[in-house]
Amino acid sequence: MKKIYKFIATTIAIFMFTSTMNAQTWTAPALNSSTPVSGSQYYIYNVGSKGFLTRGGQWAGHAVVSASPTANASTTVIKWTPVNTTGSTWTFQYNNGTNVANNYLFPSSTTDGSVYTDNSTNNTWNVVQTDATNNIYSIQINSSYGGYVVDQYFGSSVATEATNKGIANPARYNRAGGDAYTQWKFISQADYDLYNARVLLDKYMNYAKLKGSISLTSYIATYNAGVTADISTAAATLLTALGRTDVTSSITNPSFETNSFTGWTNNGSFVLQSNTPGQGWTKAGSYYTEKYTGSGGNLGAGTITQTITGLTNGLYGITALGHAVQQAGANPLHTGAFITAGTLSTEIITGKEYSVDYIPVIDGTLTIGYKLEAPVACNWIGFDNFMLYYYGAVAIPSMTATETSFFLSSATTNTKAFNVTGANLTGAISITAPTGITLTGANLVNNGGGSYSIAQTNANTTNTITATWDGVSTLKAVKITVAESEVTTLNISVTTSNDNSCFTPLYTSFTNIITNPYCNDLSIFGGWGSTSIETAYVYCGARSIKVAGKCGGSLDYNLTGKIDGNKTYRVKAMVSTNGTGEAKLGISGATATNITNTISTAAGEWLPVDFTFTTQATVTSPNMYLNSCESQTATEAYIDNYEMYDITSITTGVASAKDNLANVYANDKKIVVDFNLLEASAVEFDVYNTQGMLISKQNGTFNNGNNHVVLNAALKTGVYMVKTTIDGRFSINKIIL
Repeated sequence: MKKIYKFIATTIAIFMFTSTMNAQTWTAPALNSSTPVSGSQYYIYNVGSKGFLTRGGQWAGHAVVSASPTANASTTVIKWTPVNTTGSTWTFQYNNGTNVANNYLFPSSTTDGSVYTDNSTNNTWNVVQTDATNNIYSIQINSSYGGYVVDQYFGSSVATEATNKGIANPARYNRAGGDAYTQWKFISQADYDLYNARVLLDKYMNYAKLKGSISLTSYIATYNAGVTADISTAAATLLTALGRTDVTSSITNPSFETNSFTGWTNNGSFVLQSNTPGQGWTKAGSYYTEKYTGSGGNLGAGTITQTITGLTNGLYGITALGHAVQQAGANPLHTGAFITAGTLSTEIITGKEYSVDYIPVIDGTLTIGYKLEAPVACNWIGFDNFMLYYYGAVAIPSMTATETSFFLSSATTNTKAFNVTGANLTGAISITAPTGITLTGANLVNNGGGSYSIAQTNANTTNTITATWDGVSTLKAVKITVAESEVTTLNISVTTSNDNSCFTPLYTSFTNIITNPYCNDLSIFGGWGSTSIETAYVYCGARSIKVAGKCGGSLDYNLTGKIDGNKTYRVKAMVSTNGTGEAKLGISGATATNITNTISTAAGEWLPVDFTFTTQATVTSPNMYLNSCESQTATEAYIDNYEMYDITSITTGVASAKDNLANVYANDKKIVVDFNLLEASAVEFDVYNTQGMLISKQNGTFNNGNNHVVLNAALKTGVYMVKTTIDGRFSINKIIL
């Protein structure tokens, strides 16, 4: 359940801070601020505390900030009438429906910064606009006042204070400037009404967004247009479209009309009451629940809960009537009283209906209730009439890609197509490709620099994208990223291999029986044990195949249906044992006895295995394999550039393993080749290093009989492979200089 709650909280946070970048986003409701007009009435709002300037605290006359612009323990609306006396100098008269005579905002102490609201002494203030875009102001006592300090301002604080009327958040004139707690907004009645209308429409649009089944384009347009009456009408229309269902019947005793706590678990010493609460709300029937201690005191922590079962999984909201007040007059910013649903809650203050919204139910159960949580700053609370509403299933945003990784080779293909599919996404998809990869697709917008996007209108469809490699850039497990703010970013790993640069087939007129000679994947091979694609140690391109362990595995290539009887085949591969011993490349089921070609290399050395064989009349379950499972000792065997051809049609071919066409040896840092010819013939000598690179080629026509040739290659000390070709047949010898 925690995971889903996290999703809901994250989703709502996204709603609150998105901009109007696409058709399904909007800015969160905010109180518009006005340039004050002398003699008009305004709510005065503290940006840091997110509270309204009212009266409470010490002697109930302190200037305090409260969550609601009302008088303490009352529904009386509090405004202020600013009057411009001269220049930037203003007075602020207390207004509770009308201006209250001789009640102004005024400093009362030159030492502690106290500000009161019920007299007219020293009642002038210096008002300066500090943010013209948002109409935010600083308010400072007049410089003629004895407590004036040039860098101190009228402001609230994050900290609460204990007063003789209870816990409060007083506003004092000696707050240090530079933060939001000394920033103020002047809110007109029209802007306050607009804000409240937007709050309601915003709530229903968020529900619609979570459900994902309603287009919000027209509602957002109305919301942004800022006409209060139209917004209120749109909210009512959207609520109907949401199809909200009243499921209050799922709650046992929701209004306490049994005159008992049947269905509820009371862990807070809450009691039932039948009188009239008188705090701006009306009980639903004969009874409601309350908790009380003497005026000026604070209630203790406690809860009353009910767990509802058998609910349809989806999205819910609850409402309840209630109040939480400090009757002594502190008018606290936070009361510590909440209605609750699951892990979500809404704080209770002035008497009215409250709601908890966007509640996910994923297992058919939901716990609702009321809690008092320390620090509690009220002495009397009351609540009644819990209502439960079902809004429908939650449309959880998701995004998938058909690939998590792919491999591109110059020898096979430099393109790869994949699909990106979104569901319930409210934003555009952004895609980033690494250098060397270009993306194309019908709905894909190329923003340049490897940046691409899919507009929100196409985000919830299947989008086919083709990645094309430039054939030059070397990419090793680099990422194509696919992102959208509501879901986890997808990473598609891309590896490329320029195989054509280091592999030349033996023949162009014959088909290689090994369909993946580059050893880039295991899909065409069989075998058992520890076989894997290797990327850190290769002969050619980006990958080779590794067999690990002394007889720890075998890389098999099933030859059934690939070779026939009475045919001649040639096999060539680059093999390494990396200095760990001897391995073999063998064939079974093709000849009367198994063919075994053993090889041992130094660390970092690759050598060719190159041989021919002629099959018997009938081949039975033929198989080719690389392992170290008999007398071989290698714990590592690698293979790359794997080739096998039917060369039956070639009249002269490769020398068999038993033939000795030439005697090759070193003499005085030179390579010497002795060979015997039955008749004059053309002979070619090719010298390779251990990485398979051709470093010298020499040829000529020699007479019959014994021949002695010193190759003219200028070579450094090292290991070399010498290929001697006579009349189309050749042998390979290893030589150390």
